[in-house]
Amino acid sequence: MNTNHQVISKSLDNRLNIWNTVAGTGSVGSTSVTLNTPRGVFVDKNLNLYVADAFNNRIQKFPPGQVSGITIAGSGATGTISLSVPGGVMLDADGYLFIVDGWNHRIIGSGPNGFRCIAACSGGGSTSTQLSFPLTLSFDSYGNIYVADQYNHRIQKFLLAINSCGNKQITEDRCLQRCLEVSMQVIRQINDLWEPLQRLAPLFNLNAKADFLVGIKCLETAIYGACKRIEIFSLSLLKNTDNNNDNESQTKKSSSSYQEEANMYFQKAQKSIQIILNIAESRIE
Repeated sequence: MNTNHQVISKSLDNRLNIWNTVAGTGSVGSTSVTLNTPRGVFVDKNLNLYVADAFNNRIQKFPPGQVSGITIAGSGATGTISLSVPGGVMLDADGYLFIVDGWNHRIIGSGPNGFRCIAACSGGGSTSTQLSFPLTLSFDSYGNIYVADQYNHRIQKFLLAINSCGNKQITEDRCLQRCLEVSMQVIRQINDLWEPLQRLAPLFNLNAKADFLVGIKCLETAIYGACKRIEIFSLSLLKNTDNNNDNESQTKKSSSSYQEEANMYFQKAQKSIQIILNIAESRIE
């Protein structure tokens, strides 16, 4: 209800037509309890409410049961980013924030180093890399971002790069989903998994330095023969693409050394490997 400057909710478990105000007072304002033309909203798994408070140029966070919001991005928040009429807000599985910065014609994302522009960063326009007064956004399970590009009368699709770690040295606490980049090679060849089989395929690379050969086993098939559930049953290092050291001892590692290195990465990346596996499963389905 952007014209009433509030956010309301209704329980789907209750047949009665009862609506509750969860944010805003009904009067325009810029305090912690008021809103000015709210647009996009998002509720995370902890029931925190995020509101794109458009004409206050900010993103407000309301903890469960609280009517006083916390400014987490935009006007009034220190160390974030300037926004102009944000229209949409979402969080990903890692808790990072994504914002449709409407009148700046761009998409903003947060990360370990703060906020940055992640799509349409060259200003408003109608090319494939630009937006014009975008309204809202949504993700699919593959990591693509879909944006309602209002004044261009179209829906734009942007592929979000998963690997944002660069070539920095890997550590256990950095080895999360954003340090891994899924290879499209497995996902494109869905027919390869149409029988209960075991096969080896390059599934992902770690920090753009280590390519792995992953054994995939089909555990369950659908009625029509497609593989519904898969698991990783083996892992080995396929090659090393780090060209910073060209000496002979580096280029002539034994297979056992590769395996030891792969096992080390595997242990540190256990959580990330499962995330990648879940992505692969969702694409097969």
